[in-house]
Amino acid sequence: MKVEIIVDDKAEDLHVLVTCRRLTPEIEKLMEMLRMMDRQLTARKNGEIYLVDISEVIYIESVERKCFVYTSTEVYESDFRLYELDNMK
Repeated sequence: MKVEIIVDDKAEDLHVLVTCRRLTPEIEKLMEMLRMMDRQLTARKNGEIYLVDISEVIYIESVERKCFVYTSTEVYESDFRLYELDNMK
């Protein structure tokens, strides 16, 4: 993996670009950590990926080595372990 940081005093906003051959679980975790900066969580439901606002999360639990994220209306599955999500706060 190659990481490159370009400091540009003319940049108006933070821009993160990830170039890869395919989307892997590691890249999805990287995306998740970046999204946590904006207080969003990437989670799956019915094979699709959703962005869930942290403010909407009621609780998170781990069942049979899977991590589930609960809102008032939906249940999602996270690729992260419970301790990883806890460390991100």
